[in-house]
Parts: sequence; structure tokens; C-alpha cells
Amino acid sequence: ALEAIGRTFSLCHKDFWSTLGSMVLFILIMILISIVVSALMSIPFVILFFDQWGETGNIIEALNWQRYDIGVGYVIINSIVAALVYPLYAIFSVALYLKLKFKEDQDTVVIP
Repeated sequence: ALEAIGRTFSLCHKDFWSTLGSMVLFILIMILISIVVSALMSIPFVILFFDQWGETGNIIEALNWQRYDIGVGYVIINSIVAALVYPLYAIFSVALYLKLKFKEDQDTVVIP
């Protein structure tokens, strides 16, 4: 295991800026996905909030979150999204390793 970690560090340091750029881009894409999914998941709560605010006329009573029934559907949708997004971390790691390994192999090829 220690040799694998050392090899990973040596591969990353040989192509540091490209690896860093790939990591930053991947993290920004994951943040964007998180923001979009959170916005989509909060739409029902925003609708319920404004509905309650219109009925009560008091913002304090509209913020009483105990009235809102989240339901099983919200949990199922959240689980499905998580199941689709979390494997991207492993896929990215494997793709980055294969790219670095390919680059290392190309650098060691001797052209006659």
C-alpha cells in the first residue's frame, strides 16, 4: 500500500499542473452539480413556504418547518441522485491515473 501511495505521488508530480487543473475542474463540476440538485430539491419547500406565508400573513409562522411533510419521495430522489453522482469520484480517479500512466509510458518510449 505504501508503494502505491508513493507511486501516485511520483506520477502526480511528473505532470503536476495538468493534474491540479483536472482536479480543480472536477471539483468545480461537482460543486455545480450539487448547487443544481439542491436548487431542484428545494423547489417544493419554497412553494410550501410561500403558500404558508400567504395563508398566515406572518413570516414567523410560515417558517414553522414542523408543518411541512417531507415524505418518502424526497428521500428516494435524494438517494437516486447520490447513487448517480458519488461513483463519479472513483471514475475520475481511475481516469486520472490512466492518463498519468499513459503519459509516463510515452515518456519512457525510446524512438530509434
